[in-house]
Amino acid sequence: MVDALLKEHDAAPDTRIFILVTKEPAELSAWAEQDDGRYAQLKSWPICMIGEGGLGPKMMEGDEISPEGFYAVTADVMNPLSTRHLSFNIGYPNNHDQLNGYTGSYIMVHGECSSKGCFAMTDGVMDQIWA
Repeated sequence: MVDALLKEHDAAPDTRIFILVTKEPAELSAWAEQDDGRYAQLKSWPICMIGEGGLGPKMMEGDEISPEGFYAVTADVMNPLSTRHLSFNIGYPNNHDQLNGYTGSYIMVHGECSSKGCFAMTDGVMDQIWA
């Protein structure tokens, strides 16, 4: 599936993939960097549950608000042994978040459709994202 999506968008198999998370609508999408520096959307998935802190920017550790923005996910943050089906750390806070003084850590995308500040997906959707 991933190889076909990359080929469809003229992206190399080793291209950088970025994750865009939005809360309205609650959606996670994968974007591939193309040779010309632009990004092509590969696919999007519904988020089952976002943080209990409501909408608005995540500004501090413990506010139970899920962040919104672009985050780079690398292989070393993928957790196949997660207690929440599968998970990966989105890398919050990114450079933009840090420049704005936002704090927090260990914001994950994971299965099991339950969360206080992470992005919860159904297990079936998490299997697709994981691929």
